[in-house]
Amino acid sequence: MTTTEARRTVLVINAHSGSGLASVKALATAGYRVVTTDFARLPFGLRSRYTSAHYVVPGTDESVFESSLLDLVDRIRPDVLLPLGTRGTHAASRNRERVGAIANVPSLQAFLTAYDKRACIAE
Repeated sequence: MTTTEARRTVLVINAHSGSGLASVKALATAGYRVVTTDFARLPFGLRSRYTSAHYVVPGTDESVFESSLLDLVDRIRPDVLLPLGTRGTHAASRNRERVGAIANVPSLQAFLTAYDKRACIAE
């Protein structure tokens, strides 16, 4: 990415995980503006120094988490959505028609099959 290009924004879901922290660092080092979100407040306000903004979305209820996440996507309008973990990927898959242009996620049926070990083995 050249310095004259506008920095593209990536929204990373579940950024507190090991894979989330590694992704955030790699993306920021490559020149992207990285925004993170989690469904739980991190202790002592911890977050990666590579993050330009961090948001907490309510995670107590799946439908509240999903609607809050979609509201956040509408508000910050990221160029790329990177859902890490089951909850974020499930929400993105359920709303694939809405976020499909910015997130490469499986169809809901494919996600549910992969998530259900019995269904996955039967395939």
